[in-house]
Amino acid sequence: MRHIVATLIVVVLLVWVSGAIDVHGQDACSFVGGFARLRDQVGADKVGACVEDEHFNADNGNTEQRTSGGLLVWRKADNFTAFTDGGTTWLSGPDGVQSRPNGERFSWETDPVTLANAASPAAATPTPPLSAAPASASPSTGFLETGASAAAATPTPTLLTVAAASPVAAASPVALAATPTKTATPTPSVTLKFTDKPDSVETGNDAAFTIESNQKKGNCALTITYNDTDPAVVAAQELDDGKCEFKFTLSAKVKTGKAKAEASILTSAGAATADEDFQVKKGDVVFGGDVNMELEAVDMPDDNVKGGEEVKVTVKSNLDKKGTCDMSITWPKSAATPAFYGTQLNPDGDGKCSWKTTVPTDISKKFTATLIVTVRKSKNSSTLRTITREFDVDK
Repeated sequence: MRHIVATLIVVVLLVWVSGAIDVHGQDACSFVGGFARLRDQVGADKVGACVEDEHFNADNGNTEQRTSGGLLVWRKADNFTAFTDGGTTWLSGPDGVQSRPNGERFSWETDPVTLANAASPAAATPTPPLSAAPASASPSTGFLETGASAAAATPTPTLLTVAAASPVAAASPVALAATPTKTATPTPSVTLKFTDKPDSVETGNDAAFTIESNQKKGNCALTITYNDTDPAVVAAQELDDGKCEFKFTLSAKVKTGKAKAEASILTSAGAATADEDFQVKKGDVVFGGDVNMELEAVDMPDDNVKGGEEVKVTVKSNLDKKGTCDMSITWPKSAATPAFYGTQLNPDGDGKCSWKTTVPTDISKKFTATLIVTVRKSKNSSTLRTITREFDVDK
């Protein structure tokens, strides 16, 4: 939306200074953020050049940008970015960029609207010149048009009539007098920044990010790109008094090295993005379950344990004197000793649960043992948190 308002201001000033409108003199449009990335993934030759800057569509809550090849869309309904050429849709989903006919849906899609309803470029009706824009102009078509239709526009030397094309515009055409005092008031810019993010995270561990905006309400999303792999959407939520907090567990299989977190927001005043880099390191424990339950590995077996050694396992949670803790260790297949199951415990006053056991001595060769600790809010509660640790056992 801020691009549209800014363009109107420039146009009105040109009318006032020169007495004529040169449509080809406007600032060039561009691709940014998720739209720029999807264009690179689908192919610049297929998406084509931009026809307008991305903007907020008040009719459906989406962010849209028309191109010479079709339409780029960020869908509010399911938080996916897509491109359609009128017959085929490419989506950036959980498995990377995939394409499908417009009339079909992937199993992970929840958006019932067919993007193909947006006409293909060949069938699109050009937007009338500014001086003749009808009052019923669609919000998503934009104000300026490139190409033959724009070049044929008849300049209006002293008065410009603009159709209502946004929630902040009037419902009927507005006559803007060609004087500096009558120019449109710019929409406040939308800002976005990270106020909390980790410098590094281990695989299998939790990560937390916080973003803040100068807009109080809207939608936000977080996308993570691990070491040049395809971006993956982590979560989406609503802005809460200008803030969004994301907490999630990294998969044990994600690539280590440099990673990038990209946040985006969509509000009635426009959209914005911000990104920050962090490092991913190899972890030796894997967390699972409810990420909002606090759980810490205090004592864990060493990387290489010998038969006959005593191992100690201690975890700490935020469940002081309530909840339950269970622990099990599955020994190597070559051991005659069956799996060890620790006594079910209740967290002590510090939220700790602790067990000790002895490694079997009947180990014929080196194998890997698996330790699993499960902490529940109550004995039969489905709200739980787990820690998994694999360690080598040698004879």
